[in-house]
Amino acid sequence: MATVTRAQGAAFLVRVVAGAVVVTGSAAYWIESVYKVPALESFALVAFIFGAMGNGWRPVLAGLRGALVNLVNRLGEPRGGDQRGGPTQ
Repeated sequence: MATVTRAQGAAFLVRVVAGAVVVTGSAAYWIESVYKVPALESFALVAFIFGAMGNGWRPVLAGLRGALVNLVNRLGEPRGGDQRGGPTQ
């Protein structure tokens, strides 16, 4: 198995980043032309989706699920009053 040099690694990184910029920019422009959402506002969403596809959907969806469960748990906590859940006297 051949060893990858620093120059080859740097060239690969440049190709990947350039591809991500082109795909993200093109998708954001398409969203702007079809849905009238400004491209600058849709860059984050497109980049998130592009990154999620690159990392695999399972870890991304598991992270979103964890964040949502955490939010629901925090919103469902009682605020003051009787902590046992029964009626206060």
